Amino acid sequence: MREIVSIHVGQCGNQIADRYWRLILREHGLSENGLPKDGSNAAASNSNMEVFFHRVRDGKYTPRAVLVDLEPGVIHRIESGEMAQLFDESSIIRKIPGAANNWARGYNVEGERVIDQIMNVIDAAVEKTKALQGFLLTHSLGGGSGSGLGSLILERLRQAYPKKKIFTFSVAPSPLISDSAVEPYNAVLTLQRIRDNADAAVLLDNEALFRIAKSKLHRSPNYMDLNHIVALIMSSVTASLRFPGKLNTDLGEFVTNLVPFPGNHFLTASFAPMRGPGSEGQVRLNFPDLARETFAQDNFTAAIDWANGVYLSGCALFRGDVRAKEVDENMAAIRKTMNYASYLPQQGGLKIGTADTAPEGFASSGLALVNHTGIAAVFERLIAQFDIMFDNHAYTHWYEGAGVSRDKMAEARHCVAELAKSYRDAS
Repeated sequence: MREIVSIHVGQCGNQIADRYWRLILREHGLSENGLPKDGSNAAASNSNMEVFFHRVRDGKYTPRAVLVDLEPGVIHRIESGEMAQLFDESSIIRKIPGAANNWARGYNVEGERVIDQIMNVIDAAVEKTKALQGFLLTHSLGGGSGSGLGSLILERLRQAYPKKKIFTFSVAPSPLISDSAVEPYNAVLTLQRIRDNADAAVLLDNEALFRIAKSKLHRSPNYMDLNHIVALIMSSVTASLRFPGKLNTDLGEFVTNLVPFPGNHFLTASFAPMRGPGSEGQVRLNFPDLARETFAQDNFTAAIDWANGVYLSGCALFRGDVRAKEVDENMAAIRKTMNYASYLPQQGGLKIGTADTAPEGFASSGLALVNHTGIAAVFERLIAQFDIMFDNHAYTHWYEGAGVSRDKMAEARHCVAELAKSYRDAS
C-alpha cells in the first residue's frame, strides 16, 4: 500500500481539512468517528483505503493527517465538532500567539519555535506507513501561518524526504475576498518556496473560486462555499489514488503526466457539476453536458489568461454512472477544441480515466486537471500588487522586523516574475 500523509496548515488549510475529511469519510462508508457505518463493508469495497487512513483498534480508521495552526480557533472547532474523535490527538499542533498575517513571523519567529515539534509529528505519521508515496499540503498563500509556516514545512519536508513527492493545494489571495493588505507579499514569498520544493501545486485562486461560487450557487458566496469547492476538487483529485481506476494511481504518475518542464508545475483544476454545501438530493447531468462543463474555461480554479496561452498537459477523471463509449466520443470532440503547444503531439497528452465511485450527492462527476501557460496571469497579478506596495515601502518594516530584508523580498519577487516568464515562453 502506497500511503500519503496530508498536512493542513493555518486557518485556511484546516478549514479545507474540515470539509475535505467529511467528504472522504462518506465516500469510504465511515462515520465521523472513523468507524464503518452500519451495513457498510468499507474495508472490502475500497482496496486503497489505507492510502489515506491508518487502521487502529476495534476497526477504527484514523486519517493520516497532521493539523497545524499558530492560532487554535479552527482546530478547536474541529476537535469540538462532529469529528472530535476522528483525528489522532498527537497529530494536532496548535500554538499561540500566531503569525499576525506576516509571512516572516510564520517562517522565522513562530515557525522556528515550533518546526522541530511539527517535523517530529510528521515523522511519527510516516513511521506508521509501509511504503510512503508522499505528502499533500493544504494552505493559503495569503495568511501568515499558511504562507510562512507552510513554506518552512515545505523546505523541511524536502530536506527530510528528498525522494518523496510533495503536492500542495494552495489558495491564492484576491482583492475580491481579502483579509489583509499584505497578502501579495505573503503570496510571492510562498510561491518561491513552492517552486523550489514542491513537485506539483494545484492553484486555487480565490478570485476564480469566488466567481465560480457566485455563478453556480446564484448568491454571494462565503468562505464555507469556497472551501466546499476546494474539498470537492481535492476529493476528485485523490479519487484515483483511493479507489481502483485507470488513471494516475500514484503521485509520481501525476508528476510525469502533468509537469513537462522543471518548475512549471502549477496546475489548475475544474470540478463539475457544482452544488452548494448541505444541498439535498442527487445531482444528475447527462454526460455531454458534464464533459462540457468540466472543461468550460470559466469553471477552472485559477483566473488565467486562456486567450494568450496554450495547454501543456492535462488529465480528466469521470466518476460514477458514466459509460466508456460516451467518454471516448465526447472527449474526442473536446480534445479538438484544446489549443496545445505546437511542439507537443497533436491534441496533446490528455489522459482520461474513470472510477465507479462518485462523490456523495452526485450520480456522476468530472474533474479536469491541466497545466496551462496562461497561469502566468495569476503570478503577474500578484507581482503587480506586490510592486505597488513595495515601491512605496508600505508594510515592509513588519517583514524586516521579523528577519526578512527588502533584498530577500525583492529576490522572491524576481523568482515569481521569472516563473511567469517561463510560462509565457512555453507558449
